[in-house]
Amino acid sequence: LGTGKSCFCGWQAGFSAFLCQRGGSYLWIVILLRNVFFPPEQPSNPEFGSLQKSLEVGIGQNVTLSCRSTSGSLPINYTFFRGSQNLWPTILKTERNPALFNLTINSASDLGEYKCKVVNGISNSAKYSESLNFTLLGRSLSVLLFVGLSFKSHVCLVLIFVFHWLLYRSSVQTSAEHDYFPSKDRPECDTVLSLRKRLFSHQLCFF
Repeated sequence: LGTGKSCFCGWQAGFSAFLCQRGGSYLWIVILLRNVFFPPEQPSNPEFGSLQKSLEVGIGQNVTLSCRSTSGSLPINYTFFRGSQNLWPTILKTERNPALFNLTINSASDLGEYKCKVVNGISNSAKYSESLNFTLLGRSLSVLLFVGLSFKSHVCLVLIFVFHWLLYRSSVQTSAEHDYFPSKDRPECDTVLSLRKRLFSHQLCFF
């Protein structure tokens, strides 16, 4: 900090200027000198990672992401991404310590690629980190597969029931058509009904 009879100035972290209480004419000189000797810098590509040791996670697990730019003029805005989706809120840092973002893995949709972006007040200063991928733990994956297979099994049972019901309707219709058609037309009729049954037999579960 510096003092004078007509001016009291102090460096402001992250700004390329002094802020003065008095003596406006001095302010512009100080800003010019600050920009000449200490030009603003773009942030570096951020270091990105997870505080957890493993990238294999379970459903319901809490995860903390860490993002840090080691250089560049402060303050720096940190934005986290899941795929191409922004994760809110954006974190503003006026110091060099990393920005931390907490999230919970609630479902399989929370897995996949994560990354972060840093930007400060300089134009075209946005920098992205390398990405990381969260995958599901083997046990959790087995549970999801079991649930999925159970659901498909129920669907199969419903389809089999529907198939038998349609087959029953077909047999009733067959007997009615046998009674309706004259005996000389029955061979052709039997062929048509046989094809119909064959088509019904292919309506089983294809999971």
